[in-house]
Amino acid sequence: MLGVPLCKSAIVYWMVNIVAILEITLIVTRCSINVSLNSRYKNNWKILKEGMFKLGFKEFLSPEDAGYIVITYIYPTDPNFKFIEFYQRLYEKGMCYI
Repeated sequence: MLGVPLCKSAIVYWMVNIVAILEITLIVTRCSINVSLNSRYKNNWKILKEGMFKLGFKEFLSPEDAGYIVITYIYPTDPNFKFIEFYQRLYEKGMCYI
């Protein structure tokens, strides 16, 4: 490297530093991805929540118990509501998968 032979302890020291730097890089990368995913999930949650509220759906959990990854709604009591039709329309808009 520098033209100077390194003793074993110096090599181990540099290897430990390289591993630590790689580990920190992976942690930072994961955190960046998680922040990105969290903001995406929260944004989707906000859009879904507003849209479902406009359609008259009520959330099953109270706001303090609810999360933004899985959202549960009370099944509508309206006799005209047909889940299969509802789901099919969501599928056609690319919002769910069969």
